[in-house]
Amino acid sequence: MWQELAAIVRRPIANMLGSKRLKIIPFEFPGYTIQMRARSVSDRHDKKGIAELYVSPDGELQLKLAEEQEAIRLYNGELHSMAHEWFAIPRVVPFRVDLGDWTPRIVLGDVVYQRERWKVTRDDRWRKTYAGTSFELFYDMLKLRRELKMPEYVYVRVSTEPKPFLIDFHNYFLLEMWESFMREDQVAIVTEMLPGPEHLWLRDTEGNRYCAEFRTSVFYHADAVGDQE
Repeated sequence: MWQELAAIVRRPIANMLGSKRLKIIPFEFPGYTIQMRARSVSDRHDKKGIAELYVSPDGELQLKLAEEQEAIRLYNGELHSMAHEWFAIPRVVPFRVDLGDWTPRIVLGDVVYQRERWKVTRDDRWRKTYAGTSFELFYDMLKLRRELKMPEYVYVRVSTEPKPFLIDFHNYFLLEMWESFMREDQVAIVTEMLPGPEHLWLRDTEGNRYCAEFRTSVFYHADAVGDQE
């Protein structure tokens, strides 16, 4: 396996810049930068236009530059375009554990691998309509939280929204927003906020706390990969 991986990463590797209107702006790692739907702002890369690429069907599909004979690979960059699915270097995608309506928190040693999560549908929990500023909505939401033993702060993901949103069960307006997203056939994936507000480590000079995460890239030199047993 290691020899096969070493052969892959010894090929030239290129960045492919698609849309920058993404959750993560594509990083530009060493090598070529292929400008597809966005332009590179770096002065350290050999920039190529998408029209300079072609796909060679010789034996297996290979991505090549017009003036080069050697096949190139793409950095995957956590992007899911068809080009990345076909031509990016291999990546490890963590699997998600789903036990149905409730999945407990999964801890491996001192690491939280997956946060506690619930699946919620409108039919199970809420009335068909709520009129105006509704005490009934507030009551139903607090009843939902108590019955499912949810924490005060959770994140909710619905299929109609590109990103999850925060819910504070003591904030009526956030609860009203959540209810407005829930169609009859909608399933909401609810995930505990962990760490919670009291455990956030990033603070400003006034003591306000903020959510934050580190995103890192780890590289092995091709020769080091090839030396593995």
